[in-house]
Amino acid sequence: METTARSWKRKKEFLHAQSKRQEALENLVHSEIEWLRRGAKARTRKSKARIDKANELIGDLADLNERNRLAQPNRFLGQRSQDQTID
Repeated sequence: METTARSWKRKKEFLHAQSKRQEALENLVHSEIEWLRRGAKARTRKSKARIDKANELIGDLADLNERNRLAQPNRFLGQRSQDQTID
């Protein structure tokens, strides 16, 4: 029982940390997208690197969203369907 409680606590802490990481990444991606919309100055190396980094961050956020979606427990597993009747 104690091991189960510990594992639930660890999982809860992990999901909380993932949530914080996702929130921080979303904020960073949002600011980078706003910067991209303003338009980068032409012929600057820093702008090219920042554009590449923004695209990488967007990909990271998509990966993190997918992992978090898969990590969420399926609420419908184990529930009995009320629509089915056994004859």
